[in-house]
Amino acid sequence: MLPNKFQQTDQGIRRDDFEIIWARNSKEFFFSNTFLIHGKKGLIIDPSANFTYIQKIAAHREIPRVLNSHFHTDHRALNHFFSYAQFLCHHLDAPAISSITKCLEYVDNDPHSPYSRWVRDFSRMMNIQDHYIDFSLKDGDIITAGNIDLKVFHTPGHTPGHIALLVIPFKILITFDIDLTPYGPWYANTVSSIDDFLASIERLKSIRADFYITSHGERLYDPETFYRKLERFERYFFDRDTTILEFLGQNPASLADLNASGIIYKHKLLQDPLKAYFGIKMLAKHLDRLIKINKIQKDDKDLYHIL
Repeated sequence: MLPNKFQQTDQGIRRDDFEIIWARNSKEFFFSNTFLIHGKKGLIIDPSANFTYIQKIAAHREIPRVLNSHFHTDHRALNHFFSYAQFLCHHLDAPAISSITKCLEYVDNDPHSPYSRWVRDFSRMMNIQDHYIDFSLKDGDIITAGNIDLKVFHTPGHTPGHIALLVIPFKILITFDIDLTPYGPWYANTVSSIDDFLASIERLKSIRADFYITSHGERLYDPETFYRKLERFERYFFDRDTTILEFLGQNPASLADLNASGIIYKHKLLQDPLKAYFGIKMLAKHLDRLIKINKIQKDDKDLYHIL
């Protein structure tokens, strides 16, 4: 169901100057939805969705500002089309957008990992550049673009500076990579945090809107559907903890053993080296967290035991 007065377009949906451009993904690369407020005082949010259309928009040099919801490269794949514009993001992710070197530090503490290599390769292919951040955002900021106001909500966890945006006149909340996908939440960066992610999900439950949309998937959710899917999305964290404890209750196990058991990604997906690496990184965060709350311990052979 479309929000009131929204119309289908070739690229997505639109009402007045506010347009949602659906991502055009490929087997090799995953892009994100783009949100565009047209006009000479407008704004483009996460330029990534549609190469041809966004390149055409940029060629007119009318959009003066680019906002990135967070530093991930799939959300800024087409930033370079807007090199003339001013850039905005939350201050905690600003270093990783300003510098590809800092981005790689945020991504992973191993510069030779499959993920670090993928980010470098993707950045070269998409011509992802360093961009000076002209305006750093913080929680509660109001951004005015034309006749549309947006309210910033800081929702860290996926990244330190991840945000959500409320499109005030249309009562649409954009939750970006709190994305409700059936794979569950993603928190494999060095700078990702399970505790922050859970706090952000809890916060979203208190933000009232008429419709909700994420960065991945061609759908707007009514409140009932959104909250149901958000609860399911949140349960992944607790279900993964439970499965880890049940696995370790049978025998001590290594991080590799736990990953191979399919706790994060099922066995078929683990054939992809990148997915397998993501599984390792996310499981490590669960294990560190369980150690801190005295549920498990790690021995000198790098095996985890239940307490």
